[in-house]
Amino acid sequence: MFRTHHNFSLYSPSHSLQQIFLFQKSDLKPHRRVDSAKDVNLKSMNPVRFEDSCGIGPSSPSCCCKIKSWWQKEMCGVNSTAENTLSHNENTEKCDQLEKSLSETLTRYYPLAGTYIKEDFVVDCNDEGVELSRAKVNGQLAEITRGRTETKLLDAFLPNPLDLARLVPLPVLAVHINMFDCGGIAIGIRILHNTGDGVSLCVFVKEWATRNQSIGVNNNQEPVCNPSFELGSLFPARELVGLKPVLPGEFTANKKLITKSFLFDGATISALKAEAMASGSELKPSRVLVVTAHVWKTLIQISQAKHGRLRPSLMSFAMSLRGRIRFNIPENSFGTLVSHTTVRYKADESSMELNALAGLLRNAITKTSNNYAKARHGDEIYSMLIDYYNEIGGDKPAEVDLCRFTSWCGFPYYEIDFGWGKPGWIATPSKFVEIVFLYDTKCGDGIEAWVTLNEDDMVEFECRYQRKSLGTKALYQQRSLRSAM
Repeated sequence: MFRTHHNFSLYSPSHSLQQIFLFQKSDLKPHRRVDSAKDVNLKSMNPVRFEDSCGIGPSSPSCCCKIKSWWQKEMCGVNSTAENTLSHNENTEKCDQLEKSLSETLTRYYPLAGTYIKEDFVVDCNDEGVELSRAKVNGQLAEITRGRTETKLLDAFLPNPLDLARLVPLPVLAVHINMFDCGGIAIGIRILHNTGDGVSLCVFVKEWATRNQSIGVNNNQEPVCNPSFELGSLFPARELVGLKPVLPGEFTANKKLITKSFLFDGATISALKAEAMASGSELKPSRVLVVTAHVWKTLIQISQAKHGRLRPSLMSFAMSLRGRIRFNIPENSFGTLVSHTTVRYKADESSMELNALAGLLRNAITKTSNNYAKARHGDEIYSMLIDYYNEIGGDKPAEVDLCRFTSWCGFPYYEIDFGWGKPGWIATPSKFVEIVFLYDTKCGDGIEAWVTLNEDDMVEFECRYQRKSLGTKALYQQRSLRSAM
């Protein structure tokens, strides 16, 4: 057995991806086992009891290599497997099968069973295993899926958080399986963002789900894809030299942050599109464009109410570089290939009309895409990344408000099926910075916005959301009646 190092990301921010999946029902090699017993009190549910924790390695040894890396993420998924109550044994069998299929999947995605060495920007493919834990939830999954759950409650279904400040090897992937009394299963996944972006994570979970379906039925199941871990050869990991220091207080470490979800259904989005085109603009915004512009407009208005005047606003919008750069990158590349575009609203120059804000964002995306398409080598891409981080950090004046947006719309997470049906709901837990995450709704025509704000701004955002939601639905209904006459 030999050991190497790999890198499959551009740079190394210290955070992780998190998500929650909920599914309605329609031989493992634990390398390490630790005691894990604690209770998590949920307001509307009985405690969650953490029953077990172990390490899940590949079902066959990997090459024990080391892979260079750059970013970190967390994700959580909930799987509701039954309308009626299942026995404890049935749930345990499902968990055993999930562990077995995970172990088999890791033979192809072996870096995820390794550890991340922060100071070297590499993943050590040492087969130490994915951190996996189980919990029994004395409650009904419907209590979570109905209504708007406080996001803090969802955090209980994730693996234990990592201390990212410590210079110790970190597990690349962690999974937490929650078994509900009703037979539902909540699968919480945390993955370091420097090892995978939303696209990579989706492909891995889909591969795991497909493998889980085939156990005992078709052991020769074709893989979803043959992952490549060679991004590091194109973008060797490095420190971003040239980053300027950020002013104290720019980040919200001392503020109480709250994450809540807000639904924009098909009717609401249609009304927003109509509003954006009402001024005679030729802009025909997409779902993501119009919802992003609307939320940004709301945040600008909240800032205006708080400060008594319109303030300049800087929007950061994450965008995938897959298909946007000229490098010969395999379609199945696993890693983080993400950058951002920025959009500026200036009170004395910009209109706050919805079509104007949507146009600013569309033009910025086009400009940034063109700039990355012109890049001839990795140094130019790193230079653009440094410019971006300075723009939202050290170069940003204190009186400019920063609004972060990320969209996972279009990612086929709702098509994932472990054999118990497709997800009924996909959620994300709390965030450590003010940010807006956009996800598709299950029906596909709506968008669920997960908004993280400080406590006071969240109260104002909720009020404005409720007023706007009622207004746009009424307007849409009036237009629908007129068109039917």
